[in-house]
Amino acid sequence: MKQLSRYIPYLAVLAMVLSACIYDNLDDCVYPNIPGGNDSIDWNDPIDWNDSIHWTDSINWKDSINWKDSINWKDSVNWGDRAKLKIQLKYEKDAPTTRRNVRLFVFDKEKTFVASYPLHSLTDAEQTLNYWTAIGIYDFVVWYNLDLSATSYPYRVNSTLDEFYIQMPANKSIKSEQLFPSFYGSRTNVTLVPGLNVVEIPVVQQSNEINVKLLGLKGEKKKKEEVYTFQIRDRNAKYSFSNAFLSCDDFSYVSDGLSPKGQDFVETRLRTLKLSADVGAPSPTLTIFNSAGDVVFGIPNTTDLILLIMESYKKSHSGVLDFESCHVFNIEINLNDGGAWGMTFNVNNWGAVNINTILKF
Repeated sequence: MKQLSRYIPYLAVLAMVLSACIYDNLDDCVYPNIPGGNDSIDWNDPIDWNDSIHWTDSINWKDSINWKDSINWKDSVNWGDRAKLKIQLKYEKDAPTTRRNVRLFVFDKEKTFVASYPLHSLTDAEQTLNYWTAIGIYDFVVWYNLDLSATSYPYRVNSTLDEFYIQMPANKSIKSEQLFPSFYGSRTNVTLVPGLNVVEIPVVQQSNEINVKLLGLKGEKKKKEEVYTFQIRDRNAKYSFSNAFLSCDDFSYVSDGLSPKGQDFVETRLRTLKLSADVGAPSPTLTIFNSAGDVVFGIPNTTDLILLIMESYKKSHSGVLDFESCHVFNIEINLNDGGAWGMTFNVNNWGAVNINTILKF
């Protein structure tokens, strides 16, 4: 039966040929493919089925549909209305090289979030994003230190699509020596055109180094070493994506300093986030405590650090100090240098000011 089934297609073709003949008389049938035209078929002759129909050549499936040409996937989407991005981060001169976890945020002209991408933080070379976006107008924002693990950074830095902030510990106190340098960058109203676009994003330092040296310690403090606590109280842990201060609770940057035996000074280093003299900006305060918790300098939550820095700056400069370009403040406080008017305050050797006169202690 299987042998017969092999010949069914051939028999069907033969039946079509014979159907043109008169069923009861085949003498008048014409056989055009047989030499002699009207010669009869000798059915007794064997049929070589392999040669009768060559099925392999009847349909060349490979050539019948050229799949490569039938749908050109590359051309089916018009990439001409898409934009590819290269991002270049432009750092300030002498910016700290300790830079961690930078992330790019992209918003459209309606300020709607579009996408977010990690970038390399240690280079100012162009970085190509494997991303195509629609042409149009966009804002670009970069934040640093996001999603640092607790093993390398004790205070988690988070971001929503509206704000960037440090998640405060329960005691609302930050050991400032553990605070990494922070940066912020933005470019707004950037028009992306078809093809490759290079977007330069200027990056500003968002953190400060404040070195404080307190001179003029007396009495028992000169006979033994003692640990002093330096505290900067502030409200600058939360920002909008335009880098404006957002409301947050008070918290403290703290750092300890050891006054050696026989010495009348103590010093330490504090790191803080953004400082500003703008109207409405937070007003950080500086207070120094001895090991017993007594105040040695300042009045808690009252000694205006920004005001003191600016007054020292005015001693040798005209105009207003730009806190966006100045990030290192070497402060020297002398408890004995103010004569009858009390102590003096000098920043970066700009000039000493009398604290009692400025702050009305």
